[in-house]
Amino acid sequence: EKDSVRQGTDHPSYINMQGDTFGGYTALATYALLAAGESPNDPRIRQAVDFLKEADVVGIYAIAMRCQVWLLIPHASAEMRGYIDRDADALFHGVNDGKQNPENKGLWDYLGRGPRVDHSVSQYGVLGLWACQQTGVVNVPPDLWREMELTWGRQQHPDGGWDYGEVGTEIPSMTAAGIATMFIIADYVHAEEAVTCRGNIIHPAIDRGLKWMDEHFDDIRDNAYAMYGIERIGAASGYKSFAGRDWFAELASRLLATQNDDG
Repeated sequence: EKDSVRQGTDHPSYINMQGDTFGGYTALATYALLAAGESPNDPRIRQAVDFLKEADVVGIYAIAMRCQVWLLIPHASAEMRGYIDRDADALFHGVNDGKQNPENKGLWDYLGRGPRVDHSVSQYGVLGLWACQQTGVVNVPPDLWREMELTWGRQQHPDGGWDYGEVGTEIPSMTAAGIATMFIIADYVHAEEAVTCRGNIIHPAIDRGLKWMDEHFDDIRDNAYAMYGIERIGAASGYKSFAGRDWFAELASRLLATQNDDG
């Protein structure tokens, strides 16, 4: 990060990575490197992790990305458990409690609990809690998973898509967010149903979402954010194709074609 401490929460400079953006760029880059196979012991990774441990991160996007880093490095020590608990607490305290608008219960705003919410930052809130629970350090209350499932389900359009939350038109990136979120939540809300020997679990919201994505897969084009949403569906569900096409091979090819000459 350009600055060693967060600055300008009220009037942040996103170019200088301040305010609710602070820490997010470093978390994103570190997570990408770890996910690509870099060792947590690489001095460059260790330097980035040391920065993230002490960075005054306040934005939900940035906190959630930092949680992805914690999952991919050794996290059994008391020190790491403390960092994971800290970020999980921030996500728990930031989730909308529905007191101002019951329709938004279980969603997030950029800086946590507030009068507005959207499905973009709320996707990251879920991803952050998912990562924290996967570490084995944090247990997300079952009631919260159920609340989030109900809210995301209510806000799905009848044809299966999701919108950003203000525009009102279904778009691939937010539909990918909705599908991935529903898969993650279903692992915790419907886990017991998978062992009752009654056949595959039927989840109407997920089924409608997958149908919408099959029909609109070409609308993703070169939207990297939407591509990440597709990857999240794959990670959460194991699905390898949309519209009968290998999403990983196709989207990876598109990304490589856009890479600059300097790497």
